[in-house]
Amino acid sequence: MPIDLFISYSHADKQLFELLSKHLMPLQHEEVINHWSDRQIMPGTEFGDEIMAQLNKADVILLLISPDFVASKYCWGIEMKRAMARHETQSARVIPVILRPVDWFKCPFGKLLALPTDGKAVTTWANQDEAFLDVAKSIRITAADLNDSPLRNRVLETATVWIDANLHTRCDIFLDDDFVAEIGESGHVPIRVAPGEHSVQLFGFPRQKSNKLFFRASRNEMIHLEVSVGDTSAIGSMAAGFGVGDMFVLKMRT
Repeated sequence: MPIDLFISYSHADKQLFELLSKHLMPLQHEEVINHWSDRQIMPGTEFGDEIMAQLNKADVILLLISPDFVASKYCWGIEMKRAMARHETQSARVIPVILRPVDWFKCPFGKLLALPTDGKAVTTWANQDEAFLDVAKSIRITAADLNDSPLRNRVLETATVWIDANLHTRCDIFLDDDFVAEIGESGHVPIRVAPGEHSVQLFGFPRQKSNKLFFRASRNEMIHLEVSVGDTSAIGSMAAGFGVGDMFVLKMRT
């Protein structure tokens, strides 16, 4: 089964990104990977939502590191941070690919084994094709490792819950009383669960009120839960009006 691969890069590194994409095409043709980047976003699509949806479902996330990547507010502040959050929960494999020399060792991803071999920047290789071939070979090995993982095989037996947030504020999502994620405006958070009874609970900031929804998940089922501002009581309206905290409602999407 192909793994979903997300590529995060600065547009200033477009030429290097395109060369890497060519080296990944054999893996794509062999259905080892299904790789995605923002180049595949269609006109008229809300790109932020699409990027986050793809980032949240990726099995492997490549961070194409360069001075421009580190300087990019979007690459650093959104894509990299979300990638590292998924790394910490072991829900995705994050691989830095060093394109150009930059002081990256103390960055959040500095603790991860980088590509090409020994973290040697692609532009410092005598032959850049050899550098990207090294990257592609390592991704092939990673894909095989993930497909052999008992955890991945177990995940394939579960259901997926999509949390769709239509809010103007942040909120915390708890699943069965365990913290799952923080979502923001127009966020989409996929949560994989085992079949059976579950509860999802939502807290606003600050945590003034919570709402809980119980649901039953079946194997391989996809469930949509929608988050919306819900409480219209005098207290709720007053709290929201003064910024004390919004009241939220969780509901099944029809």
